Amino acid sequence: MAFKLFDIVEDKEDINEVMRDLSTTCTDCRLSALHPDNRGLIWRGSVNGRIAIVGEAPGDKETERGAPLVGPSGQEFERWASLMKIDTTKDCFLSNVVQCQPQKQLVKGKWSQDAPDSKELGACFPNRLLRILKAMPNLEVIITLGWVAASTLLGEPASTKTHEGQWFVSDLVPKVPIFCLVHPSFILREPSIEKTKALEYHLMLFNREYVDDRTAKILDIVGQNDS
Repeated sequence: MAFKLFDIVEDKEDINEVMRDLSTTCTDCRLSALHPDNRGLIWRGSVNGRIAIVGEAPGDKETERGAPLVGPSGQEFERWASLMKIDTTKDCFLSNVVQCQPQKQLVKGKWSQDAPDSKELGACFPNRLLRILKAMPNLEVIITLGWVAASTLLGEPASTKTHEGQWFVSDLVPKVPIFCLVHPSFILREPSIEKTKALEYHLMLFNREYVDDRTAKILDIVGQNDS
């Protein structure tokens, strides 16, 4: 889902004021009715970090604890973070494109959480997560987990075939490279040697292109340097 730039405040806000403003109960969309005691913002890490980790939506554990990626997917991502040489408590800010847990459907005898729809994304993302990303004072790079997160930030359909392990930029967060990864649940749901090898290769690329060479080279890769 694309969001128009004129709908977004361009002046850089103070991150501490933003976090205080957003850390209240939200009633902006129908998902808030499912979680009347929602915290308004589900996040962990540091808003002064240089890396933002962006997922899709909180699940049961995340909603209960008020923090993203704390269930099985979170445990899997912590392994990825170790391979990427990043400390999720100091280097990263972690959150989702929507802050309330979407509804669930019974599929083949198992409960499956819906992806957030366009109305839910439109009500939450520009006014909450995007506002934070634009205010983060030290933000250098964004890592998206899964294709809802990538599509939302990039304003275009994203998929494993076209976006996995690739760098992009978005006018929504200018000059901040975006690295796209599958969601940890993709690995956990149906593990395979092929998936694991592809993932570890992409984590190695992140190490080589960001950890070793940092943002300037990445912007050259995606053709976004002014020089």
